[in-house]
Amino acid sequence: MFPAKKVWAASFIGLLLGYSAAAISAVERIGDFALLDDRGEFHQLSRYLHQKAVVMMSYSDSCNDMSAALSYFDKLKQQYAEEDVEFLLLDSNGLGRDTTKNWNMDYPVLDDAGQLISETLGLESAGQVLMFNPE
Repeated sequence: MFPAKKVWAASFIGLLLGYSAAAISAVERIGDFALLDDRGEFHQLSRYLHQKAVVMMSYSDSCNDMSAALSYFDKLKQQYAEEDVEFLLLDSNGLGRDTTKNWNMDYPVLDDAGQLISETLGLESAGQVLMFNPE
C-alpha cells in the first residue's frame, strides 16, 4: 500500500498537447499494459491510440488528501474535455474489484491487485498523476 502522501501533478497534458516533439521525446517509454477496471472492462494502453493522451492517477481510499486530489483530477478532466484525453484511476491499495466496484467513481478504477503495474510505473504514493502518449 502506498503511503498517504499529498502529491500534486503538474499539467503533464500540456507537455503532450502543446510542446515540441523534442520535449515529448524526453519522456520515458513504457511497454503496453492492460488491466481490468472495477466494472470488469478491459483497458489496454495500446487501445487508446485514438486518444492524444491517457492520464492516470493512483487512488487510495485511505489517503486523507484523496478528496483534494480527486478534485484536482476532475478539474484536469474538465480542462481537457475537448482534447481526446482519457482519465483513469489506478487502485493503489490492490484492494481488487470486489471492493472498488462499490466506490461509484466517475472514472474507471483499474485493478492492480498484484501492484505490478504500479511498481513498473514507479508509483510511490496515492494521488500521483501520470500521463501517457498511447502511441
